[in-house]
Amino acid sequence: MIAAGGYSEGLIRATEQYIETLQRARDEPALQKAPLRELVAPALDAGWIRYFAPYEAVDRENLSTVLAGS
Repeated sequence: MIAAGGYSEGLIRATEQYIETLQRARDEPALQKAPLRELVAPALDAGWIRYFAPYEAVDRENLSTVLAGS
């Protein structure tokens, strides 16, 4: 990755948006129930990332961690 110039700005922006969404989920119950594909739809639409179904479980763990810290 380093030899290729690092991660793309799109991936970095997608990550920022995802973290912001997880943080908003503390106060927005609808986000707590939304599937990953819906949470990252803007980044998918922009072509910054691709959907990978196994990340649904990781997303649930991330959400649990964020909510536990509330």
